Order: sequence, then structure tokens, then C-alpha cells
Amino acid sequence: LSPEALIAFSTSVIVSASATLDVSVVTGGYTIPPGQTIQGDGRITGVVHTTSSSRILPGSATAAGTLTIEGTQFDMDSAYTNTFNLTNNVTEGGGNDLLVYHGEAFVANNSQIRIVPIAMLTSGTYRLMNYTGLKLDNFAADVLGNTTRDTWTLDQGTAGQVNLLVSALTNRSLRWTAQYSADWDLATTNWTALDDSAQERFFDNDIVLF
Repeated sequence: LSPEALIAFSTSVIVSASATLDVSVVTGGYTIPPGQTIQGDGRITGVVHTTSSSRILPGSATAAGTLTIEGTQFDMDSAYTNTFNLTNNVTEGGGNDLLVYHGEAFVANNSQIRIVPIAMLTSGTYRLMNYTGLKLDNFAADVLGNTTRDTWTLDQGTAGQVNLLVSALTNRSLRWTAQYSADWDLATTNWTALDDSAQERFFDNDIVLF
């Protein structure tokens, strides 16, 4: 892109595996417009800034991939949410999203991370991001998107990495007990556990009986 260029009217910019989006000469760096998603398995070169409603997606919204950013600075708006698709394979890049940054300064700015399981996750360590240079600030500690009984913990303690630690818990077998409530949601305890008769709420991947 030229120094004053801006892809203002495209809601989706796809950077394919063999492609490079070069924003290295854009004055002040490329600020992704609100509502725009840059996605794919390719490479972005130059300084990149996110806004609260913009998105950077490795792969796509429904398929995992690896997206690389190369530039002196990459910073995230404090209201920005990073989304990662993960599978049941904990191998780095093994069907999971991976964001790679090569540069001097990466600013997480307490932005959030959301996980979208495209298969049931397994216990282990999932690599979400590799980076070089300094990481200024951390991501928010609470991870969004967990509707299962699993425990998700964000690990930012290793330089050059951002990891998700998953402890996959056993799903429960539940029987519908509508006399408590007619609502089927992720909050109401209108289920009875078959093994101990405890009143339970439903989590994704539970086994249910009516």
C-alpha cells in the first residue's frame, strides 16, 4: 500500500498462503478500520494497529491457519479480542490457529483472547502465538469462549510465546428435570446428574437424557 492508502470499504481482506500484504510505507502504520477482518495464512509486513472492532484471524473464521506479521511494531487496542480456532491436537500448528509476530515491539494492551473449539480440546499446552522482540503489557488473564467443563489458563510466562493450558475434564451424563425450570441454557440448574443425582447445569459436550 502507498503512504496514505487505506482499505476502508472492505469488511474482509484475505491474505492467502503465498501472498504478502505490504503496509510498510503507510504513514504511521496501518490501522485496521473498525469492522474489518484481515485473515489468511500469508504475511503482513509493516507496522499494524488494531481497533476495538477490527479482527486479525489466522486462517479464517471456521478453519485454522498461521498468519505472520513482520514489522517494527504490532499493537492491539485495549478493547480488541483475539480469536483462535483450536482442535484436539496440541501440536503447534497441528490444525490450530497460530499468530506469529517478527519485530521489535508487540503491545498486547490487556486485550482479550477468545477460543473457538472446532473439535473437543484435549489436555495439554496449545501454542497461540510466537513473537520476537519485546512484549509490552499482557493479554487479559480471563479467556473467553469456554462453555465446557474444561479449565483454560492463559500462560504468558515464557518469552516469545503465548500459550493456552487446557485441563480437559470429564463430561457428565445428565437427565432433563423440567420441573425445576423449562429453560435449556448454560446457566440454569435444570438437569440431574445420573451418577449422583446432583442438580446440575448443562455444559457443551455433556451427554443428555430426556
